[in-house]
Amino acid sequence: MIKKYRLADLDVRSRLIFIIFATTALGLILATVGLTLTDRKLTRKYMITNLDILAGVVGWNSRAAVTFNDEKAGLDALEALRFQPHIEAAYIFDNAGRIFASFNRTGAPPQASPEVPEADRHWFDGSRLFVAQGMWLNDEKIGTIYIQSDTGELAARLRAHLWDAALLIAGTLVITYFVSTRMQSVITVPIFQLVDVTREVSRNGNYAVRAKKSRNDELGTLVDGFNSMLSEIQRRDGELELARRELEERVVELDREVTERQRAEAALSKQTLELERSNGELEQFAYVASHDLQEPLRAISGCLQILHADYESQLDDDAVELIDHSVAGSQRMKTLINDLLDYSRVGTRAKEFELIETNSIIADVLQNLDVIIKEQHADIIVGELPTIMADSTQIIQLFQNLIGNAIKFCRNGTPQVTISATRIQNDSAEPKALEPRTNGKEFWQFSVIDNGIGIETQYAERIFVIFQRLHNRTEYEGTGIGLSVCKKIVERHGGKIRMTSEPGKGTTFNFTIPVVESTVGSQKSEGSTA
Repeated sequence: MIKKYRLADLDVRSRLIFIIFATTALGLILATVGLTLTDRKLTRKYMITNLDILAGVVGWNSRAAVTFNDEKAGLDALEALRFQPHIEAAYIFDNAGRIFASFNRTGAPPQASPEVPEADRHWFDGSRLFVAQGMWLNDEKIGTIYIQSDTGELAARLRAHLWDAALLIAGTLVITYFVSTRMQSVITVPIFQLVDVTREVSRNGNYAVRAKKSRNDELGTLVDGFNSMLSEIQRRDGELELARRELEERVVELDREVTERQRAEAALSKQTLELERSNGELEQFAYVASHDLQEPLRAISGCLQILHADYESQLDDDAVELIDHSVAGSQRMKTLINDLLDYSRVGTRAKEFELIETNSIIADVLQNLDVIIKEQHADIIVGELPTIMADSTQIIQLFQNLIGNAIKFCRNGTPQVTISATRIQNDSAEPKALEPRTNGKEFWQFSVIDNGIGIETQYAERIFVIFQRLHNRTEYEGTGIGLSVCKKIVERHGGKIRMTSEPGKGTTFNFTIPVVESTVGSQKSEGSTA
């Protein structure tokens, strides 16, 4: 199968040679055609002129024969045309239009027209040339001479011309080919150098190679642009390589950090589980221990009270005082045990969360604290509080501890406690300060504000630690567990509790409870004064 080649499939060198070769050939062919047409025109003109002269000579020589009606002399005059190889026939007509004498090279009958041809004209008909010329004597026309010639001279000249043109074209193309194969290097060498550099870059990725500039023409500009492009690519490649190495180092470092973090998280998770298990055991132990201590403590207290009632008259004052101290101590021990039970129950005896109306909870709390409220003439102001999802028992305990402390720690004047709630976003300034554990939610922020003795700022965290007291037992009663219970209850509900205070100007306790969408509506309650 013959493979077809297209010009676009050739390399630059071959295309340049082909273009030069084809352009030269086309130019030569066009020149040959032009010269051939010109030569044919001149040759035809030459043949006409030559035949006109020949007809004039024959006519001149035949005047006497025609004048004296000497046919033999006319035939002799025409017979001289036999020495002209291209003359096919000739005729002499008299004034009457009769053939006076004729010549036919082939011996065939004369091919003259039946009528006398118009004199003094010539014409071509196919491959023949015809000339008709009048014969004159003393300005009087005595006849007409007619000559018929072939165009073999024209054809022979055309063949010779074309043959010479073909030789000239062939020789010129051969010379053009050898010259173009050497001259094309002026253009192709810089281009092939660029191709070699391009292959080196594409195959080996070597951007350090450069093309050699040999001249300051357009190809030189192309080489400069190509070298500049390689320099820019080399620079960027170096930057990318540096960035890649830095990234690999960073990835290795991140892998190491991730591994270390995973180990730390695993250790922390294990420690957390241990702490949760330990706390659970401690809470269970505290509950069991506190519950089991109730019975012997009641026995001791009962025995001491019986001893005091039955044998008071038999005991001296020191013994009675010791018994009274023992009874008071047992009462304090009972209170402490009950508080420990409350603290442990936050985790061990908790109830499932349910929808509760906070205003109803506050009403129960005020009912529980009715005695101390009346004794201290406390003023309790309750605002509009929402419905929340919570453990009702623990929320009662939470508010009872906060309100009870507010009343207890009011040294002078009438205790005044204000309870309110506000819906806040956890990304605002105030919730950030509260640091709620649940991100991306809204919170109800409850505030319990009193006009009590206040607390120093440095004790803001200490007061929520179990058994931590800021005052002597003789000044204010308590075990130091109440606020730690509040903190534990709030954290179980997903919130945070904090305190702001200024000595002598009262204290504000803020705690948060997450908003549940089903509890968006809030129950309104009129403020009350107890």
